[in-house]
Amino acid sequence: MMRTTLLIAALLATTAAAPAPVSEAELKNTITNLVGFGTRHTLSDTVSETR
Repeated sequence: MMRTTLLIAALLATTAAAPAPVSEAELKNTITNLVGFGTRHTLSDTVSETR
């Protein structure tokens, strides 16, 4: 019981790192690249002539 209490206290005492700032231009570029594949399936061929 004491061990669990100490573990919980230690976890609560640690601070979570703030997420890194996200650039709107970087997000737009990533989405544009993903849309350019023309498929929603991650295992699809990305260079196929018949898609």
